[in-house]
Amino acid sequence: MKFFQVYYQLTDELISTLRNISQNNRDEAITLINDLLNNREQTLLKIQPPFSDEEKHFGAKLVQMEKTLKQLLEKEKQSIQGNMAQLSKTKTSMNKYINPYQNMQTDGYFYDKRK
Repeated sequence: MKFFQVYYQLTDELISTLRNISQNNRDEAITLINDLLNNREQTLLKIQPPFSDEEKHFGAKLVQMEKTLKQLLEKEKQSIQGNMAQLSKTKTSMNKYINPYQNMQTDGYFYDKRK
């Protein structure tokens, strides 16, 4: 029963952390999320059958929490990917502004081999 409670608490803390992420504390939150996920993984390995009725009750709650957790993790993943794409686009635009002739195409040039 002890491991179910620990797993439940870690999952609950993970969900609350994902819900409270802002741009100001994103790096710290991601570090905390990684730690919580690692702890959950270690705790999950310690949970072994047979299960009591109380543990089955915790398991039913955990199934619902896992669905919520999966949605929140996917949302955060999409947010991070969007920020990375925006950063890449900004970097490319800045490079084009600094050196507009850097990526000139050379197709269509005629090179004369005669001297």
